[in-house]
Amino acid sequence: MQRLCSETHFTKNFKESLLNTHICLFHEDEDERDRVIRDYLEAGITGDEQCLCALEGQKEPLNLLKELSREGSADFASALSQGQVTVYDSRMLFYPEGEFVPEQMIGRLIQASTMSAEMGYPILRAFGELNWAE
Repeated sequence: MQRLCSETHFTKNFKESLLNTHICLFHEDEDERDRVIRDYLEAGITGDEQCLCALEGQKEPLNLLKELSREGSADFASALSQGQVTVYDSRMLFYPEGEFVPEQMIGRLIQASTMSAEMGYPILRAFGELNWAE
């Protein structure tokens, strides 16, 4: 698979991301995925944005964030406890009833965005893994 941009360019753009931008990342392994997630969340936490994470894979979502808090500079543990970062298993966000229904997913994102604004966050920064869609 050919890379369209370098990891440095990609993660730099997370820190300077534009509103309403959709990004798709194909990663080689979990280490690469974790570095990108860390940089993406760090930018959100330091920018006082709310972060919604839908993770899957071999690592439990909260364990991954605990690992990231040891590696990164952002205080992931504090952001988790204060509700700035919310973590879901991908299944619970994308298909909690066992089937993916796009309209329901959009409804969940609208609800999360509304709640984020009500909590005083200027932006909801969200990402989700889609390995289940293979």
